[in-house]
Amino acid sequence: MPETSRSTRSTSEEDNLIKKVVEKVLSSQLFVNSLVEKLKLEFQEEINIQSETQTYKNEIKHLQKKLEESDKEVKNAQNALEQYTRRNSLRIFGIPENKNENTSDIISMFCKEKLNLDVPTTAIDYCHRLFAKEGQQKPIIVKFISRYTKKLVYSKRKMLKGSKVVIKEDLTGANQNLLREASKRFGDRKAWSFEQKICVKSGYRIKTVQSISDLEID
Repeated sequence: MPETSRSTRSTSEEDNLIKKVVEKVLSSQLFVNSLVEKLKLEFQEEINIQSETQTYKNEIKHLQKKLEESDKEVKNAQNALEQYTRRNSLRIFGIPENKNENTSDIISMFCKEKLNLDVPTTAIDYCHRLFAKEGQQKPIIVKFISRYTKKLVYSKRKMLKGSKVVIKEDLTGANQNLLREASKRFGDRKAWSFEQKICVKSGYRIKTVQSISDLEID
């Protein structure tokens, strides 16, 4: 029993001693300053991490923007190249289709009778009907040997005014969509193609457009 009493008293004294040491340490300005500095360092590290994260996010956004711009440039270049291969071609709508027809002969005769132009079949590289939806008349695509002949035929298209026949440039799918959208926004009389480029008229201004965003004219 006396041993137990001494042991309990000893433990209590140790606890008191530890408590005093802890209180002294906590009350020490040096300790407090040290603790504050440590917290500052940890806080600064957190700020640095957040700053680096934001920097990475900004870099990613910048790279994404550059990638989008590069993708747009590639698509524009591909479209321009495809359009260039069509520079001698026209699409003619509204010419009735006959069984066992020879489209080259039809175009040669059409140019002579309707456009007052002498275009022999030897001036035609190739010529054939295109696909059309059921119930619609198939247009004819014609590629001329000479770009001059193509431009001459296209320049006479106004002679067909009032008829059911229409001559259009052979545009790529992208340029067809662009012309369609331009016609919706500005009207058919203020949107057209010239030398395979899409043009719009806004007020007294005529502008060449390459994309939908170009249609936003101030």
